[in-house]
Amino acid sequence: MIELRLPYPPSVNTLWRRRGRRYFLSKKGQLFRAAVFGALANMHYKPLEGDVAVEIEVAPPDRLRRDIDNIIKIILDSLQLAKVFHDDSQVSSLRVKRVPRGPQGSGGYSIVRIRGLDHHDHAQ
Repeated sequence: MIELRLPYPPSVNTLWRRRGRRYFLSKKGQLFRAAVFGALANMHYKPLEGDVAVEIEVAPPDRLRRDIDNIIKIILDSLQLAKVFHDDSQVSSLRVKRVPRGPQGSGGYSIVRIRGLDHHDHAQ
């Protein structure tokens, strides 16, 4: 299992920017991807093969209301780019849970756990 502590992810609503006809990843998105790569930098792992399960716990940075589903895309896409797995279509189990926010001024955080699934896990 791979476990990462990351900053609170930016919402999908703030991920992409447009200049003319060209779309590009926002600064917030770039910073989050860099945080994923940084958290994985000293880990020695091979890309997971087959189906994977991803569990995400998020602690928002403040008391604003947020849709929990808006943070999933940047997490999965960043894990794929970092070669934790080959393609996010391998994710066959996904759990996302909001936990109480961190201390004020902490910026919030996320804990991401990724593990490979074997055929036994699918039978349950």
